[in-house]
Amino acid sequence: MELNGFIILFIKKIDTYCKLVIISLIISIYLIHYPAIGGNLPELGGSEGNGLSLFDEHKLGKKIFTALKSSNNFLDAPEIEDYLTQIIRSFLDSTKISRDKDFNYLEKYNKVRLFLLINDSFNAFALPGNYIGVHTGLFGGVSTRGELLAVLSHELAHLTQRHISRKYGQRKEASGVMIASAILSAIAMAASEGDAALGIMSLGQTRALQKQLTFSRQAEREADRIGMGFLEAVGVDNHSMIRMLETLQERSLSGENSAISWLSTHPLTYERLADLRMRKNFDVYQDKKKNNFQMEDEIFEWLQLRLRSEVQLNSFFTQSIFSNDFSSKREKDLNSVYLSYKNLLRTIHKKNYKDAERIIKSLKDKYDLIRAYNRILYYLIVETEVELNLKQKYFQKALETIDLINGPAKTTFLYRTFTRHRIEALYGLKRVAELEQVAKKILKKAPDDTWVWKKRAASAFSAGKKAKAYLFLAEANISEGKLKQALERLNLIRSIQGEHHVFMAKVEVRIKQVQNQLK
Repeated sequence: MELNGFIILFIKKIDTYCKLVIISLIISIYLIHYPAIGGNLPELGGSEGNGLSLFDEHKLGKKIFTALKSSNNFLDAPEIEDYLTQIIRSFLDSTKISRDKDFNYLEKYNKVRLFLLINDSFNAFALPGNYIGVHTGLFGGVSTRGELLAVLSHELAHLTQRHISRKYGQRKEASGVMIASAILSAIAMAASEGDAALGIMSLGQTRALQKQLTFSRQAEREADRIGMGFLEAVGVDNHSMIRMLETLQERSLSGENSAISWLSTHPLTYERLADLRMRKNFDVYQDKKKNNFQMEDEIFEWLQLRLRSEVQLNSFFTQSIFSNDFSSKREKDLNSVYLSYKNLLRTIHKKNYKDAERIIKSLKDKYDLIRAYNRILYYLIVETEVELNLKQKYFQKALETIDLINGPAKTTFLYRTFTRHRIEALYGLKRVAELEQVAKKILKKAPDDTWVWKKRAASAFSAGKKAKAYLFLAEANISEGKLKQALERLNLIRSIQGEHHVFMAKVEVRIKQVQNQLK
């Protein structure tokens, strides 16, 4: 087993405090023996081949991501994850922005993946191999959608320009990859556990680690420039990035930890702000797009509300979308619906299902109005209605509700969430064959959806199909990066008699694939 793989496995098996101590020791060892890692970047736009190879970058990023995915801080929220992915795709669909040719190749086979970590800090971070982690504190804490897009565009720019690869690829030998893996794995684990990791380090350790993790000024300015280009390409007022950085700077100066988290690895200088102010373009916000932007802002604010409800951020139930001074009937109507939706989430969280049903009934009287204003908000309310039905085990009622909107919702970021609800309802009704069809279809689009694989396994077990259940559990393990557990499940299938030879041949192929990954 590689050293960094052992490190991750060991860290995952011990308690939180010990994790932080081990992280501190790991970083100390690597910083002492390899202090030169993370030197200057090559000339931007140059062709020097001193970055990590695409293979190493993908392998490294996947290893760190799967370690985080199996942690308690990983948030499985497909509607928000797919919403964030939709934003990133809109950035990348713009052909005007230049990017590293190797990124284009990597992205073709390994799309940018966004994920959420439960953490109150104001942070997001890019990982090698096309991964972007977003803390719930960032998603739930920004004041506007534009501020969120500013951070995402900046992190995406670090990926498109392969800043991480170039930072840790200065050494040609394999130790460069190993060092990068150890440092990034440790800091990713620390991120999932909170700022306590840095708190137990000595001042010298913290400063040395900071030097290893901080992007250079050159990389930051390039990420600013490319990020602002992404914002312009999708029609977003690009001075959102300036507002975001100024806000973070103010919070940082006042000693607010939530701001320090992001600025610690993205150093903000007066030169950077001055450069951004020179580049900003206030004409990009076009009046003809104003209504579309307003609807997008409303959707984001409703998703913020859902997240605050789910992870119980401190700001939940204290913020409101609109002021009391409404400028239009639309704002007044939507604020009334918003307050009802907020109350609905509160009652469901408290398991007051009868009160929740009454709120749903009152909202149904306004469905036509909500659809006319913003159909996505309507889908969000209906999705919550389906969730309420499932919590009360009204499986048939849940299916009927999903069928009413399933077609139009297929084109939205809520499609995977509605599909999961359909699978849950079919499982409750013991309709195994239908569940299989739905699961196969969604796994073609989201092959790493662990929840679907596990529900598929539970359905197979309930139908007495033990071999298939073990196969599906193995696939769930693989999606989490638990390859040894997956291999154990697959080997169990070999002991089951009477399975079709074609099925067994597929199992043997999968066993060899997993064995090769473990080498």
